[in-house]
Amino acid sequence: MNLTDELERLSKLHKEGALSDEEFAQAKSKVLLSQEERPPPEPDRTLGDAANRYVSFQIVMAVIGIILFLFFLFGVVLPAMQGTRGPTIQFQPSR
Repeated sequence: MNLTDELERLSKLHKEGALSDEEFAQAKSKVLLSQEERPPPEPDRTLGDAANRYVSFQIVMAVIGIILFLFFLFGVVLPAMQGTRGPTIQFQPSR
């Protein structure tokens, strides 16, 4: 129940006579004090926040992609290229 609903309920009970003036004042102050102790609600998420999260996600994924590319390049492609150096010329000693 939120603050407004609780205060309306207490006001209705006071008007009906279920609560005396003193009880109403105590209950109202208790509700207001408990509201102050609560942490403030989280701010609404905006479109700008979503855009910032998306851009951050893109940057992280780009870095991961570059790392994977470098592992593939240095772990697979370059070692395979070193094994095939092309034709070699061998000199035969003259007789």
